[in-house]
Amino acid sequence: MTRILIFPLAVLLAAPALAQDGPDVKVLAAFNQCDWTRGDEMVALARSAVRPALQSVVDDGMLLGGGFAVHTWGDEWNVLTWYTGDGIEGTLAGSDEVGRRVVAGNPDITPFAEFCPTHRDVVYDRVAGTGAPASDADEDATPVQVLAFYTCPYGELGGFAETYTSTLLPVSRTLVDDGLLLSEGLFFHELGDEWNVVVARAAPDMSTLLDAQDAMNERLGGSPDEALFEMGCSAHKDNIYTVMVEVR
Repeated sequence: MTRILIFPLAVLLAAPALAQDGPDVKVLAAFNQCDWTRGDEMVALARSAVRPALQSVVDDGMLLGGGFAVHTWGDEWNVLTWYTGDGIEGTLAGSDEVGRRVVAGNPDITPFAEFCPTHRDVVYDRVAGTGAPASDADEDATPVQVLAFYTCPYGELGGFAETYTSTLLPVSRTLVDDGLLLSEGLFFHELGDEWNVVVARAAPDMSTLLDAQDAMNERLGGSPDEALFEMGCSAHKDNIYTVMVEVR
């Protein structure tokens, strides 16, 4: 009997879909520790079983988007899944509906824990961003997504958002216009761990991403991290993922 993977119902930040606009955009992200030897199997199942269900829920207006991405570089959280929706209740309802449709279409479902026994969920608010890529993007494309995590004082988040919007965001928009970035967004966590600020930056591939970051540093006259640490942020880490499934 063929058994099919079911993905968790709470899913960052994190992929190009994170840059979508909405009245109250929330991202439910699951960072997973998965059996890396079964990565190809997970990707195949995400594309064959989860993408159609997710697409149908987005088409019905219950979610803004979602996706599945695998590690390129970073820490122990090697698989990322996410749903983006309008408000917490709407996003949760949409994610539940994806799960129901996956099961309905694949009765012999494999528990996600069989592939990924450990995960943690985080909920993010989208604060600002460049806007999403075109809706007719190639579904077989595999863009890269950098998640830059920061631990910052909560009392400084308003200033952080102002600095990002006035300084970094205009540069990012020019890089999107130039084709070096697909999107960028700033997110503050609503529920989660110590990494309470995330900048999510997507590019068509790793080479283009590196070109975009060089161009950003040149146009800003220095690394974006410098200004953030000057505002009191105490820690920073980056994770890089390859997006295998994205629906928006």
